[in-house]
Amino acid sequence: MTHHKNNNKDNHADELYIEAFQKYLDKAQRLIDEHKVLVVALSWSDACEEIKKCLQTIKGGLEPYYLYLDKEEAMDRIELQKAFVEITSSNAIPSVFVKGKHIGSGEEVIELFHDEKLSDVLAKAGVELPK
Repeated sequence: MTHHKNNNKDNHADELYIEAFQKYLDKAQRLIDEHKVLVVALSWSDACEEIKKCLQTIKGGLEPYYLYLDKEEAMDRIELQKAFVEITSSNAIPSVFVKGKHIGSGEEVIELFHDEKLSDVLAKAGVELPK
């Protein structure tokens, strides 16, 4: 009988966690939806600095919104990172979203830039670039 009680407690705890995690999923999705270009990053990351340079170099420069996970409260940081992993199926940080679509990890975006394909990817995603 005791095992059954623990099971109910475990189920309730799971339900509470799922409910709480849904708030982070919603926040992550809202950030993706609200920003033309969103970069999920760590403030100390060399790859993040490289992405900044790449995006600034593109015709007229883009002004992405940077979400620095390491500047969030500890619990928020962990849960937001899990939410972005859930959304993208990738744990890569930095991670870049354009007009609601995940276009890749920092490494992938930098590679696209060096291969002179990033402007095309941005245009296909619906970002209007100056001519």
